[in-house]
Amino acid sequence: EVEKKVKVLECYKSQFRRYYHDMDYVRAIAKMRGKRVNLDYAEAFCVYQLVLDSYG
Repeated sequence: EVEKKVKVLECYKSQFRRYYHDMDYVRAIAKMRGKRVNLDYAEAFCVYQLVLDSYG
């Protein structure tokens, strides 16, 4: 799936101006995160607001 993400991101390459938009960097970060959870690749997400329903 990481190659699929890279392929999609490459469609927006003209929008990328920072080092972390480099496709090799995207692959390396995904690989590093994957190592932490014993996978080949992984993504990290940030929760900005946690909303709980009536079931908790």
